[in-house]
Amino acid sequence: MGQVRIDRVNSLKQNISGQQLLFKVANQSSEAATKISFLIAEAIAKRGKPLSDGKFVKDCLGIFTSVACPDKKSMVEKTSLSHQTIARRVDDLASNIQDSLIQRVDACQFYSLGLDESTDVSDTAQLAIFIRGVTKNFEIVEELLDLCPMKGTTTGKDIFSEVKHAFVKFNLSEGKLCGLTTDGAPSLTGKNNGFVSLMVKSVPQEIIASFTKNNCVQRPWR
Repeated sequence: MGQVRIDRVNSLKQNISGQQLLFKVANQSSEAATKISFLIAEAIAKRGKPLSDGKFVKDCLGIFTSVACPDKKSMVEKTSLSHQTIARRVDDLASNIQDSLIQRVDACQFYSLGLDESTDVSDTAQLAIFIRGVTKNFEIVEELLDLCPMKGTTTGKDIFSEVKHAFVKFNLSEGKLCGLTTDGAPSLTGKNNGFVSLMVKSVPQEIIASFTKNNCVQRPWR
């Protein structure tokens, strides 16, 4: 009777181990499918392709696996590449990049901003905000902070509003701002209502003395 009980316990242990292995394999397969979905979404976003191209990519992967590696066909079927999924993946990637950038600029002891206003192919004004900072370990942080479409007017007040929004969005401290560089447009450099004048009035007065203003953003020849 005692041996029967021991055999029964060992049998149950083996069944549990088999079930655990099955769940582990299924979990690994699900994680791989999610990772593939993110990588494909990143490739679609980088190339500016329509989000609906995810379905076309999935169809192509299905054709490839059915011929080259039929055992991986189920992996393709589990990978969600609908345009809704691709949109969510791109949003998640953008949020991750923004969080990483916030951490990097937060580590800067001081930073300066560069602004360039131009118009894209759809005749929409685009304000590019660049940041260059230095950490306490003298590491340089230089990134495109934000690209702001300006569909209305592009006055100094409008630009000032967009930059202030970027301060909130990226948790920037005005007390660390030590310089501004622009492309010299009147809306940026106007004496009274230009962006630079409005910005100087808004920053803490104790840093005005060391504040630098330059008009030297150069655009590449087209």
